[in-house]
Amino acid sequence: MVKRIDFETYLLMSPSKFIISVNDSKSKEKIFEKKKLLENITESIDFIQLEKFLEDNIIIIEKFLNNFINTINLIIDHKNFFKVQLSVKKDNYGKKINFEDMTYLLNEAKTQCKKTFGERKVLHMCINKYIADQKIYHSFPENFECNDFCLEINFHCLSKDFIQNLEKIFSKYQISLDRLISAPYIKEFLQLENDNFSQ
Repeated sequence: MVKRIDFETYLLMSPSKFIISVNDSKSKEKIFEKKKLLENITESIDFIQLEKFLEDNIIIIEKFLNNFINTINLIIDHKNFFKVQLSVKKDNYGKKINFEDMTYLLNEAKTQCKKTFGERKVLHMCINKYIADQKIYHSFPENFECNDFCLEINFHCLSKDFIQNLEKIFSKYQISLDRLISAPYIKEFLQLENDNFSQ
């Protein structure tokens, strides 16, 4: 196939619908979209209906693009996300808080989360607040001296089995999963009111 355009592919999956969207990777404009509202809605994502949706649409999209879809970004609207809130603290001994200290704390928190919840994969890590000498900040307090520094972090996790099932389905089309994204996280973070998650 001759390459037609640089593009990104997104698939919103929920128990009630599937929406596949292809955007121009430079302009971010939508160049293709297909939706399917599901009739037999269950509490979880129906992998059989997902396979049928992909079977019906992947070849059509690839013909339209005159290119293969190699990777896809999955936006998952599902109740099986496991949310964990964790706080990590560092003695700072009156020194200025720096980016390296924050990075160290984030890595420490992620390591602890992985150890504790090994059967789940961390998809998102979001800092709720920064606490320096018991004062709360909602943005990183640069060049601030303190004795102790704490991060309050939310993790959005998903079962590794669930992810492996998705990988198996997409591998039938030689498509690998690029990013896995929690739809509730996006709605909360970006305050979206519609399904245009690919923006």
